[in-house]
Amino acid sequence: MRKKIVWKNPNKMIFESGYLSYDNYVDCISNGNTLARGWTSMYVRSWNTTECNGKVNPPGYLTKWDVNNTGSSLPNNIKVFILAFAEANPTVSFCWARMST
Repeated sequence: MRKKIVWKNPNKMIFESGYLSYDNYVDCISNGNTLARGWTSMYVRSWNTTECNGKVNPPGYLTKWDVNNTGSSLPNNIKVFILAFAEANPTVSFCWARMST
């Protein structure tokens, strides 16, 4: 069961990992697209998702766009793996996350 999310203020959630320094440092732990102090996560659309903002794209285009626009926060070997896996499993979506300091 997930713990209830409690916010200290509109910009800081109360997070209890057991590591006091990190708990005080992190702003928000979330899935989906999150760029916060102490946490980065990104949603990658499935290979067969083709529509975005009313425009239809070829299969794989949005997956490649999502993966290639993660900047340096996602290692290249992970990008290659996600793209290969996504092409072989066209209905799978990804959400990756990492703790940062």
